[in-house]
Amino acid sequence: ALLWVCPLLTTWSVMETLTIILIVIALLVLAVFVFLLYSGFFYTYSIRCTVPASLPTRFAYTVHVGPYEKVGSVFGKLNSIVPQKRLFGVYYDNPEKVPSKQLRSIIGCDLQGAADERTEERLKQNGYNISKFPNCTKALVTEFPYRTTFSIWIAVKRVYPGLMKYIKDYKVKNAGPCLEIYKDDAIQFVVILDNNEGFYVPEISKDSQVYKDDTKKIN
Repeated sequence: ALLWVCPLLTTWSVMETLTIILIVIALLVLAVFVFLLYSGFFYTYSIRCTVPASLPTRFAYTVHVGPYEKVGSVFGKLNSIVPQKRLFGVYYDNPEKVPSKQLRSIIGCDLQGAADERTEERLKQNGYNISKFPNCTKALVTEFPYRTTFSIWIAVKRVYPGLMKYIKDYKVKNAGPCLEIYKDDAIQFVVILDNNEGFYVPEISKDSQVYKDDTKKIN
């Protein structure tokens, strides 16, 4: 009898192990799916031509020259100084046409609302400049969920191709620069179509791809 029992026990043990492995794999797949869903991987966004409502007017900023993928640390430094402020980035060059080492952008924080002289002084002491954007009455605008750090990567990979296709399909003229505005739960993408020159800071010229290094740059 024992000769029959041992193979049965062995078979049951193997099946039990395989079942546990399959359950673990299924749970991992489910967890990844839920994470992607929550991060916005399957989100459907829409692009509209409208008056942008969330543009910063008065703001502090620093200039970044180099790959756009490297701006994360610049955002992190600014957030450590003003964790309660709304952050944004302005991207001036098309990475498909300009070498990555020459891509120009600014990273800033919105100073709208109650005046805080101590905050502004702290920003200036850390090398940030203060400037203003003009009113804009026309822009391409879309939003994407901002729930995890991975949401940023998903948004960039999905939204920019859509914006480029929209500009090409509708033959949009004078488009740019592009802003990314980080709200509490959403990233707003704005492509400026009006008053374009006003969205260039003194260090960056619209007619040149040269960065004028006449102010302190923060790495």
